[in-house]
Amino acid sequence: MSKIVFLDVDGTLIDYEAKTPASAKTAIAAARANGHKVYICTGCSKAEIEQRDLPELDGMIGGNGAYVEDNGTVVMHQGLSRKMSDISLTGAMSVIWDSIWKRIPACTAMTICWSRDQRQWSSTRPERARI
Repeated sequence: MSKIVFLDVDGTLIDYEAKTPASAKTAIAAARANGHKVYICTGCSKAEIEQRDLPELDGMIGGNGAYVEDNGTVVMHQGLSRKMSDISLTGAMSVIWDSIWKRIPACTAMTICWSRDQRQWSSTRPERARI
């Protein structure tokens, strides 16, 4: 009876220099030769995985489940909608700004904005503020 094996990548299948040990490559090749399917399951994107030293695999689940590939065929690729990416960016900037604001007793207050059309950050003229 064939089985499906799911492997994590960074720090498990490969070391932190992005190298796969020969023993892991041999084990994966043996599993595949015995009719088992071997997939990686990772938070990394397809582009990140292509930079890793990995043996031949049957597919991957990547991007924290947003990308699924089976034998070279993309089964699913779910990106964020524009609304969700705006919410994510706004939330991230809020956390970063709050972190900076709370740590500096006297700082420069300004509004930071992302211009989707110009694809750049912009800010208002700074004013001196005290917390």
